[in-house]
Amino acid sequence: MNYRRPRDSQQSKLYKAERLHSLWSNNSQFDSLGDVQDWVDKICKSRWFVNRFPRHSLSRKITMLTGRGANGIKVLDGRGRRRANGSTRGYIKLPVWTRSELHILHEIAHVVTSRYTTNNRKLPAFHGRDFCANYLALVRRFLGKEAGKELKVCFKKTKVKYTRPAKGKST
Repeated sequence: MNYRRPRDSQQSKLYKAERLHSLWSNNSQFDSLGDVQDWVDKICKSRWFVNRFPRHSLSRKITMLTGRGANGIKVLDGRGRRRANGSTRGYIKLPVWTRSELHILHEIAHVVTSRYTTNNRKLPAFHGRDFCANYLALVRRFLGKEAGKELKVCFKKTKVKYTRPAKGKST
């Protein structure tokens, strides 16, 4: 079985779409890493997030049902890094200049998007359809419907794929 990840052909298109969005900023919107962690914890505790991404939620209900703690998403300092980073291991690393809401939701989307193959499915690309669908859903939910609509328009302008392919077609 070949477990190689496909080429991340959407990365540059996605970054271009983000730069078109009115909320895209290279300026920190949070005073400290603690403030970022508080916002991320608020997201991870929300009912919507718990239902959609239980593995990364901060819900006591999940802990009681599974016997395993759901740890949420840990925010780490990104000093020494040129870019932000989100890991499926449950953390995001954020240099100061990436501490805006859109950047943070982008990294949360990396954390919640599965990196593992299931049912003999191919491994997903890092900025593939699954990632983009999760990112769009997070933006709609936590930045508002208008921000979500704008991101969707930006995706369309730059030809970012964010929905499942039509039956019979594979990407």
